[in-house]
Amino acid sequence: MITVIGIPIGLGLLALYPVLLLLGYLATAFFIGREAANAMHQPKDVTLGKQIAFLAGALLLLTIVAMIPVLGGLLMFLALVIGIGGWAVWLYQRYRGEAPRDTDAAAGV
Repeated sequence: MITVIGIPIGLGLLALYPVLLLLGYLATAFFIGREAANAMHQPKDVTLGKQIAFLAGALLLLTIVAMIPVLGGLLMFLALVIGIGGWAVWLYQRYRGEAPRDTDAAAGV
C-alpha cells in the first residue's frame, strides 16, 4: 500500500479478508456436515431442511471445539486453512473450465 495505486487495492483486500475467513469457516462446517450425513448413510439428495440441520450441527461442533483452551485455537486455524484451500481449489477448477470433481466418485465409493 506504499504506492498510490496500491492503496485502493490494499484497502479492498483488507475489507474482503473477514469475508474470506467467514467463507472458509462455513466451507469447513459444510464439509463436516456433509461427511456426517454420509456417515449416517443419508441419501445423496437430502432435503434442504436436513442439509441445514447437518450444517447447524457442524457449526455447533466447531464452536464447541473452539472452546478447548489451546488445542481449540489450533484446530480452528486448521479449519480455516482447509476451508479457504477448498475455495481456492474450487475457484481454480472453475477458472480452468474443469467440472468440479465429486469426491465420492473420485474415491470409488
